[in-house]
Amino acid sequence: MKRVSLLGLVLVFGSITSTRAIADTLLSGRCTTPNALRIRPVALGPPPRFKLSAPTGDTVVTGSVVTIYFDDDKDDTETFLLGSREISSTTDLTVYSPESALGKSILGARAGDTVTYTAPTGKDIKVTVITFAPFTG
Repeated sequence: MKRVSLLGLVLVFGSITSTRAIADTLLSGRCTTPNALRIRPVALGPPPRFKLSAPTGDTVVTGSVVTIYFDDDKDDTETFLLGSREISSTTDLTVYSPESALGKSILGARAGDTVTYTAPTGKDIKVTVITFAPFTG
């Protein structure tokens, strides 16, 4: 049994196992099984591009590309985008949510600031913001 969420509706199909096949079948109007749901295709236009407001000022905000280093080890660096998961399909950068432990700890930080957050394992991790800049896509 395959469940697919399509525009907020959950559809259940017994014999089709690929989400892509379900979408193709629904959009083409080729539903052949008696219990298949028939939907008329609707032109929706191009998929939306998720845009973030460009950061302004001198602190880390949602939409910043941030480089940090861990635990006073300047060679242990990571660069990531602080933003929503929806934007992850538009970039090769790792995306951390501003609601994550790391995200919450660096929001409002300045270059050179060191902050500590608690990882899901319970371990306290210290990071230092090296640089940040607006995400340009």
